Amino acid sequence: MGANIDAWRIYFVKDVRQAIPRAKDKLIAIVCIPKRGMGFMISTEIDVWIQIDEERLACQANILADEHSGCLTHDSWVNCYNLLAFWDEELVNPRDFISPNAKSSIQDAARKSPTIEQRYKDQIINS
Repeated sequence: MGANIDAWRIYFVKDVRQAIPRAKDKLIAIVCIPKRGMGFMISTEIDVWIQIDEERLACQANILADEHSGCLTHDSWVNCYNLLAFWDEELVNPRDFISPNAKSSIQDAARKSPTIEQRYKDQIINS
């Protein structure tokens, strides 16, 4: 159950299987750990197909590079539309802790997601 994994921390994950259209290396914001680390992908840009979907666009959280200099070189976006589960062995490369400003932004965006189960939303919002 995520013994060495911290919630509200960014991890570098190789070959993220949930990435579309193919697995690739990504920074992941881990936001809760019910049984496995669960979190959201971080990207430098919002994909066009998200920009034209108001529901998905509302679930994007801004994360600033100057608050996360240990891993971000550009202001980025956390896609809080889908909560993703990761195995402990995928979360072995921790980076920065998530800043209070970014945490608040992520909580607000996750609150708007229609896909996240309420029990996980409660863990994210109330942590």
